[in-house]
Amino acid sequence: MQKYYFTISEGYGIKAYIPLRLSEIPSPNISNIIRLPCREVEDFLYPIYAGETIYVSYPSHLFPLPPLLMAIAVAVANKAKLLVISYEASSEYIWHRITEAIKRYLKVDVSPSRVKDALKDYVVIEAYSPATYVSDELYYIALNSVQRIKPHTVAILGASFIAMGGFEEYIKNYGDLILNLMLYFRKLGITTIIFGSYQEDLYRFYTHVADIIIKTEVIKTENGEELEHIIARKGSPTMIAKDYIFNTCLEKTIKTIYSLAEYYL
Repeated sequence: MQKYYFTISEGYGIKAYIPLRLSEIPSPNISNIIRLPCREVEDFLYPIYAGETIYVSYPSHLFPLPPLLMAIAVAVANKAKLLVISYEASSEYIWHRITEAIKRYLKVDVSPSRVKDALKDYVVIEAYSPATYVSDELYYIALNSVQRIKPHTVAILGASFIAMGGFEEYIKNYGDLILNLMLYFRKLGITTIIFGSYQEDLYRFYTHVADIIIKTEVIKTENGEELEHIIARKGSPTMIAKDYIFNTCLEKTIKTIYSLAEYYL
């Protein structure tokens, strides 16, 4: 039986949403391999095909700035457009964090407005509050944003925020909508990156949806704590990358972003 989603909005009344339905599972574009910003990460992630889904999971106290910066560098290196849809932080805050990373690693003095202007052909960041919209509205907003921006890659930041308080019920009610949205993006050749803090039910669901899974964990060491990244592609052995590998790539990533936008900065 077909499921329909609707909301009741002041001034609009009942707004109905016709869900996406794909009768066949589309293939990623295996003739289009995405260029990555550094060899260290290529050893773990290569190849990534246009249209694939990547799920990045991390502890709830962390902000996924390093993989987000890598996604920006990939967009710049491939002369592509990245659309970031955030349910976790404002666009101003994300631009601030990107700018601070550039300033810290490259020792340059630059403002968020200048970084945003330099990357305007590569990166668009939009933010929507999960407290204002119901879940089905947020997914249709994402769909409309993709149709309007026409990106090569979509990054969903804060996927776990949409379902705060009822993860199992959320998946039961909206899992088919999420899956069809991801498959629709794949059909369009759009690579999807889902960023979400770890939660068992959501992790189980998104690992079924994704082609590549990156799970960041905090591990105890003799000197305290460090990060470890568990990387898995469906059908391939799981690999573990130490954080220093990602940090080496992060520095190259930021240089890539800066060098191709340097004229504007």
